[in-house]
Amino acid sequence: MKRVNQDKLDQQLKEELHRTQQAIPAVVQQRIDDTLSKLLEDTHEHAPAQSIPLPLPIAAPTSTRSTRRANKIWLWTAPAAAILLGAAIISTAYYSPVIDSPVTKGALKQIPGILVSETKSLFKMSNDLGLQIAAEQKVVEQLEDNTVIYDSIRMQVKEILYDGNRLSIGATLQYDEPVTREMLDEIQEELLINGEFTHPGHSKEFKKIDEYTYAIILNYRLPDLANIFEAQIVFMHPAYPDHRWSFTFPVTSTNDKQVYPLSFSAVQQGMEFKARELIVTPYSSALEFIYKQDVKNTETLSLRIQIEDEQGQVLHWVGGGGSIDRTKNGVKEKRIRYAFNPIAKNSTKHLVIKPYIQPVINKRESKKQFIKEFEFTIPLTN
Repeated sequence: MKRVNQDKLDQQLKEELHRTQQAIPAVVQQRIDDTLSKLLEDTHEHAPAQSIPLPLPIAAPTSTRSTRRANKIWLWTAPAAAILLGAAIISTAYYSPVIDSPVTKGALKQIPGILVSETKSLFKMSNDLGLQIAAEQKVVEQLEDNTVIYDSIRMQVKEILYDGNRLSIGATLQYDEPVTREMLDEIQEELLINGEFTHPGHSKEFKKIDEYTYAIILNYRLPDLANIFEAQIVFMHPAYPDHRWSFTFPVTSTNDKQVYPLSFSAVQQGMEFKARELIVTPYSSALEFIYKQDVKNTETLSLRIQIEDEQGQVLHWVGGGGSIDRTKNGVKEKRIRYAFNPIAKNSTKHLVIKPYIQPVINKRESKKQFIKEFEFTIPLTN
């Protein structure tokens, strides 16, 4: 039987643990997985016979001395591995691509004394309050073994959330050199729903995990999808024109959306405002409206929305834009959906919708001008 080379085992573990404290290139990740698997195989090979859960009869050892020797090796190896690998887990900060590898997690769980904690949600890193709440409530769908590696780039789609109003996707990008802002800004995405390309308005956040690894958080405004559907996200980069990082996964809605149809409309000084609907979920909200402006003799002005509760608290705006933009007979029409933070429905009785324009006074200053004629109230029902 092959003997454990304890010095070699210690050295391999120390080398790999040192790597976990640095950024892990894609090619190294596979090597770490292979090394951990090999170390466990060697360790189990020399464990005492009774510690191996095999349903086969094992012959009694012919040498009591050799058995004691094997026991000593096993008893020393397991704690040593636990201490060294445990140090790596403790030293790992918010997110570690190495510890997050399914192979590595499986290997660590086999070592006595090692407690492998679940990776924290990328959505907790977001500036979006709704995503933070979803992560805290553990309603985010976690995706396993969803990694694509090409050249020096390792991408992984880790988690998704669809609340009936928007589709949120949390991914990571890892490179074997420090990631620059220019590299991140050049990343492009395409979204397919049930195999068909779609081009909804969306927002994107980059959050630094370490010098070599970034989280990419995408939010797509998709209020009219079924409760269950298939999504595909495709990442592209101009440095790799012939390659795509493509991920396909099923999506299930949290199915707790409430829609308030609206019929309010008003006209004022060449502008027309028609409210269509308010969407409320535990993790986001959105207001959709149609805005028309006579632009024959005036400059084009964007209509924005401020939403307040009955206490005067302003709901934080998180993004949005127009899906229809056309001009006919000098009248410009736009269908707009603005996204906001989630509404505390249990403690909010009504919302006040306050449209405004914000013309530029000079190059450095602009001022909100609320349009009183467009203001209206939406009572909320549970």
